[in-house]
Amino acid sequence: MTRVVVFSGRFMALMVFLSCLFLYLGCEDELKIDAEKRSSKLVVNSVVNPEAIFEVHISQSLGLTQPGDLKYLENAVVKVTNRKDQTKTVLPHNYQGFYFLDGFKPDAGSSYSIEVSHPGYVSATSSTQVPNPVTAEFIDSLRTFRHTVKVLDIDLKIVDPNEEQNYYIIEALRNFTVEQEGQPIEQYYIAMLLTQDPASENDDFGSNVFLNRIYLPDQKFSGKTYQLKISSELFFEDQGGTLEILVKSVSKDLYDYLKSLEQFRMFGDDPNFSSPIQVRNNIVDGLGVFGSFTQERIVLSFAKNGND
Repeated sequence: MTRVVVFSGRFMALMVFLSCLFLYLGCEDELKIDAEKRSSKLVVNSVVNPEAIFEVHISQSLGLTQPGDLKYLENAVVKVTNRKDQTKTVLPHNYQGFYFLDGFKPDAGSSYSIEVSHPGYVSATSSTQVPNPVTAEFIDSLRTFRHTVKVLDIDLKIVDPNEEQNYYIIEALRNFTVEQEGQPIEQYYIAMLLTQDPASENDDFGSNVFLNRIYLPDQKFSGKTYQLKISSELFFEDQGGTLEILVKSVSKDLYDYLKSLEQFRMFGDDPNFSSPIQVRNNIVDGLGVFGSFTQERIVLSFAKNGND
């Protein structure tokens, strides 16, 4: 469902001490990594929604000392089971490790399991419950500044279903057209988002940090109609085009995966971070993620060069 609204135009002392102590003691240990025991695994990645065909990508992992290159796998057997009626569908390989069957889409509210087998690998399995349709509405917006960043404040309303545990992700995509050598070129950008809403988990990344997404579990408003304010980066508004707000109800595994992935991108190389960041994985005997979502699109339109 799409709604259109028109506008006119981010302990050093202790570490030094410990380093000096280790040098002073002159101890030397050899760390042995038993990499040979780490065999290759199937890597299964699939995020499905009722608007698109059911697609699964299959590749391989390699141990630290294993020879060869990472590659996608073309001759796997990919079985999808609708857990409600136990209907089984085999997805054929199409290109570069992507498996799908034209016309085969998941249903909202249904649960699916996948099993992937391939000669020389342990079979990998996973499951997901596709969320029910999400209901979200645009309320109002205001151009302003947040910490010297020009933003569009957007008020949204989410109608949270009763007797369900829901996890919401909000994303924004900026789109406009420019001319290059007389030809129209479509431009797409991910708009970074900020919120100070008490129900969100964005503060887990730090205070007042712009992120790729808003992370919003429904623990504090389960079964209620909830209003929240988000701020989107505002750029190239004089170019017209649209800002597409995607309000997604996502499976728990997908929510945990996306959140851990953003934490890894932000803090994975930070030597001051207290513990290693593990990107979440829900593939049994394999690697990757199998998740699902439903979404509501809200499209905000800008007039080019500030004209209506």
